[in-house]
Amino acid sequence: MVDIHHIVSDGTSHTILADEFMQLYGNGVPLEPLFVQYKDFAQCKIDYRQRRGKNQEDYWLRLYAGEIPRLNLAADYKRPGPLPSRRSMPVPVGKRIRRKFKLLGARYGGTLYMNIMAR
Repeated sequence: MVDIHHIVSDGTSHTILADEFMQLYGNGVPLEPLFVQYKDFAQCKIDYRQRRGKNQEDYWLRLYAGEIPRLNLAADYKRPGPLPSRRSMPVPVGKRIRRKFKLLGARYGGTLYMNIMAR
C-alpha cells in the first residue's frame, strides 16, 4: 500500500508511479535509467533564475515603482478610515475551562495555545 497526499502526485504521475511499482515488484524487471535526474531539473531552474529572473524582477520593480494610486469607486457610504491594529482580542474564560485546557496540554504534550486552537 502506498499513501500519497494529493498535493504530491497528480493523476499522470500517480499512474506512472503505479506502473513502475508493478514493473519492479510485480514482475521483477529493473527500470530503465532516467535520461534526466531531478538534480538536472533543479540546476536548470537555478540557472534560469540567475539569467532571466533578474530581468523579470527589474521589470516588475520598475512597473510598480512609486506610490500606488488610490482606487476611488462609487460607494453607498463614506469610506472608513484605517482600522485600528490589534495584536490580540481578549476572550474571558473561566478558571475551570483554563484548568481543563492546561491539563489537556500536559496530557498530550501540547501547549495551551495549541489546545485552544484545536478545539
